[in-house]
Order: sequence, then C-alpha cells, then structure tokens
Amino acid sequence: MISPQTVKKSQTRLTDEMERKVLPLFAFSNSYENIREHLLDRCGMKQ
Repeated sequence: MISPQTVKKSQTRLTDEMERKVLPLFAFSNSYENIREHLLDRCGMKQ
C-alpha cells in the first residue's frame, strides 16, 4: 500500500517509484481515467 503524500505547488514529480508505476500505463495507451482508477485500486483508496 502506498501512503498518501502532499503535492507541493508546482511540483511535477512525486517519487521515482510512482513514475515507474505510472509511465508503463501510459506506454500501453491507457487513458487518464483508467490510470486514475488503477492507482486508486492499487493504493486501496476510494473516491
């Protein structure tokens, strides 16, 4: 489970680990909505 983090104003990167998880999702042509749902599911979060 990934712990929630605060995103600072103008921050464009969270962690290298998060980028390693998200970039492949874009590479496989997933939509922003699909990636969002995937991350919510993987982090155990609900809307």
